Amino acid sequence: EGLDPQKKYRVKEINIYPESVSTLSTETVYSGDYLMKVGINIKETFCQENSRSAMFRVSCYTTSYT
Repeated sequence: EGLDPQKKYRVKEINIYPESVSTLSTETVYSGDYLMKVGINIKETFCQENSRSAMFRVSCYTTSYT
């Protein structure tokens, strides 16, 4: 199916070593359009330190008001 340019998404690193912290902010919400056209610079952000691998989950972001 792919991303919907009209929807919002959160990207989260999911294979973090114990006691490590991801350099990707989990508070950032991206539009599908942004992710499809610009994306996230994985090489600059994640692969500098020890050439480690990184795995991400892209989840549809919805706001719920109570």
